[in-house]
Amino acid sequence: MNEINISQVDILAILSSYGIQPVKNRNHKFWFNSPLRNETKPSFIVDTEKNLWYDFGLGEGGNAITLICKLNNVSAKEAFQIISGKEFPKPRHIICKTEKTPGNSALKIIKANSSIQRPALIDYLNQRKIDDNAIRNCKPLKELYYAIEDKRYYAIGFQNDRGGYEIRNSFWKGSSSPKSITTVPGNPGIVNVFEGFMDYLSALTFFKTAFPRHTSIILNGTGQTKNLMALLPTFHKVHLYLDNDEAGKRVVAQIEDSHRCVINHSEKLYPNHKDFNEFLCGK
Repeated sequence: MNEINISQVDILAILSSYGIQPVKNRNHKFWFNSPLRNETKPSFIVDTEKNLWYDFGLGEGGNAITLICKLNNVSAKEAFQIISGKEFPKPRHIICKTEKTPGNSALKIIKANSSIQRPALIDYLNQRKIDDNAIRNCKPLKELYYAIEDKRYYAIGFQNDRGGYEIRNSFWKGSSSPKSITTVPGNPGIVNVFEGFMDYLSALTFFKTAFPRHTSIILNGTGQTKNLMALLPTFHKVHLYLDNDEAGKRVVAQIEDSHRCVINHSEKLYPNHKDFNEFLCGK
């Protein structure tokens, strides 16, 4: 029993052994009608990359052990005994019912609190190595409550200049309309450019500041580069903290071609990491 590696006990296989099949999936995320309560629209998700589950209706989640505890109403010790007496081969074929995944047009913002209070959201940011000072003082960062169809959820929301949000929690990544950049005021002559808000929060943590000296622009995705390009002539110096992938490198090249004073920190500060947050987590 002590030799069991819980991280390798496949949660999809556990659910399959109970006759519980997913309703839909997108990439490595599988959605189920919750096996822990009655529902007709799926709000129970399994992330196969992390091998974790989360029930949005209950606001609870965890690993294989916590799932066995919930399914059987047993203690952790008893859950270990159940797992030790079973084999859970990973299902060879996973057949999902056809169901249209709601797009952003189905997402409705209910409420945005100015400070993040929910422990699960703070824990998520702390797991990404974002410190509490950055969490408390970043004005665009909200505790967001939203609905998709008739299901209500909560997450971290990062507000853009047009009132839309980038939305994150441990199990979901999305956004609400309208999409735009986020501008954090500072020195009007110098701008810091970030691809995503997690990288902006990583910079605040890394440089030990909650209030950056220079103006900061968070793209919220490279699709907003056009909005950035229109603003660049107003700055005499540009600091870049973009991703070290192909999309990020294309934006760097575009900015360097159009501006005479550009400092690319991504190739100097974290050349061997995909982005600022990965670099911070690695430290």
